[in-house]
Amino acid sequence: MLQKVVLGREPTHVELHSHTHKRQEDQQWVDERARKVFEEYTQIQESQVAASEGSSNGSTEYSDYRTWSQAVGGMQHGRVYGLSSQAHAYEGQASGGSSFLVSSQESLCSQQITTLSSELEHVRKAQAD
Repeated sequence: MLQKVVLGREPTHVELHSHTHKRQEDQQWVDERARKVFEEYTQIQESQVAASEGSSNGSTEYSDYRTWSQAVGGMQHGRVYGLSSQAHAYEGQASGGSSFLVSSQESLCSQQITTLSSELEHVRKAQAD
């Protein structure tokens, strides 16, 4: 099972999708939709990375959600394929996913602190030179 213990962090949407939608014996996708979603997500993410080289605008986690949502065609019938009720936490709607939202916010804060600390270190080194 793909867990925080194995990865040392929470799995991303696409990591969880790959883990749960591939057969263990041959690593083949369980169906065509699963494969297409993965490929679409990968293409969107690559184009976003190329378009935003060097900029850090916003949450990585929220950006990952938006990319995933775009790859699967957005919210349908109140759900986003592969996320179940977690989509409501990102969409800002009331749901039972409030503990997920708190966990996501904590993770986001931790990532932002790490990024800002790194940027501050680079600025200090540049000023010292």
